[in-house]
Amino acid sequence: MRARWIRKETLKSYVGFAVVARWLPGQYYLVSTTASGGTSRLARLTRSLETGVPFKQITSATAKFVTNVFACDCNGLVRNINKPLHECIYATLEEARLGHAKTLELLANGKLKFMPPPAIE
Repeated sequence: MRARWIRKETLKSYVGFAVVARWLPGQYYLVSTTASGGTSRLARLTRSLETGVPFKQITSATAKFVTNVFACDCNGLVRNINKPLHECIYATLEEARLGHAKTLELLANGKLKFMPPPAIE
């Protein structure tokens, strides 16, 4: 079933951000694509833990981009950010932009098969 409406927003901290309304009352989805990695402290800490190199020696980590789909309200407020319904990871900004657009199109046309991220044990 196609989306009732889609509200796309341009936000500095996101590669892509959109709220999709389904025809069923109260059923909304947030599609967001964000960048992680680079020089942020969290990215450096993660890279340090992965490689065993001391944190102070890590100047930057490889950037990656993540597209998530969450259940949300009509304003795009997510109820549980720890449980994405769908997640895709991209290596480049261009891949992330294309992936966000494809995810949004599939969701809007009712053809997106939700694939949550693997559980961390």
